[in-house]
Amino acid sequence: MNARRWRGQGRTLRLSVLVLGGAVALTTGPGRAHAQRTPVEVAVMAPEGLRLADEVRRELEISGFAVTVVATPVPAAGHEVRPDWSERIRALAASQPGRTVAVRGDERQIVLLSPGSATAPGVQTSFELQLSPEERSARRRACLTVVEYLRVLAESADRAAVKQAAEDRPPPAVQATAEKSTSASDPVPVPPPSAQDDRPRVFRGLPWTMGVGTTLDLSSSGGQPAGHLQFMWYFPFGPRVSLRARVAWPVVGADLHVGDTEIRMWTFGAAVGLQYTFIEPPARWRPFVGLAIGNRIALSEAVSPFTPQSRTAITASATVGLELGVRYAVSPRMQLFVELEGTRGWLGPTATETSAEEDLASAIALHTSLGVLFDY
Repeated sequence: MNARRWRGQGRTLRLSVLVLGGAVALTTGPGRAHAQRTPVEVAVMAPEGLRLADEVRRELEISGFAVTVVATPVPAAGHEVRPDWSERIRALAASQPGRTVAVRGDERQIVLLSPGSATAPGVQTSFELQLSPEERSARRRACLTVVEYLRVLAESADRAAVKQAAEDRPPPAVQATAEKSTSASDPVPVPPPSAQDDRPRVFRGLPWTMGVGTTLDLSSSGGQPAGHLQFMWYFPFGPRVSLRARVAWPVVGADLHVGDTEIRMWTFGAAVGLQYTFIEPPARWRPFVGLAIGNRIALSEAVSPFTPQSRTAITASATVGLELGVRYAVSPRMQLFVELEGTRGWLGPTATETSAEEDLASAIALHTSLGVLFDY
């Protein structure tokens, strides 16, 4: 009886030792080794006190990266960042031992730079992010994208090191081909498939703009001025160049007297063109110049005391206009604008027309516009 009891107690003791050993192995295994891994060094390069750079640094430190801040010259207020910015940050990144996250002074671009390898020497651009600094959610997603991409690169480097150690070969440098630069039209980097599901989305490109304004029209053919209501849409190609489309709806018709005949004309128009802004956001005052081509359809009514009925006509013409104006940013999403435009018309095929209507359709005109724009 006692022997059986001692044998049962012996088996229980051996089982307890095995369970305790397994727990110790799990505690001191890969998870503990991962926790004691040396933090990855990352340098954040930006002008001192930049809001977006502080947010990127904070997210990297929370995620366990060893962050070093490198201050760059602060751009003058209201002026464009110098065109050699990319060259200067690449020269500064060459002196850093690890990867570098560079933030442009206007907070519209983030660039990740990595040291090169034996096959691709020099500093390599891993990816570029374009974002709108006024959008808090866009800045947040950009910070998370930087953190997740750096974490994916670090984990890839660790797996490569473990694999090379298992094969008793020295680990190679991180491949530069896996860190190719992306264009502005596709700024989000493409990590390995295992991380694609958790990758946050980043604001892509610049916002498009829609607005409305009132226009006063003065024509060289004489007569009283006309008034229009204009609807406008802006589609940006970059921080300074945008495509503008507009439609004009008559509010006040133009009056013209030719002898005893009174002509009233209502003009409908549409145009498309390019606009160039001299100072890019986030500056409040943004002067611009533009060129537009379009068409104009005039509906006229002529009344004479010597004819029992009035006469109507439709006159079509093509127009080319030169625009000059300024926008003022009231808020991050709202702008006021004042614009002067000079146009020249060329007469098109018409059903019926008079010489006065021809003159009005092909005249040189000056348009003064005032309105408001909203970013979307």
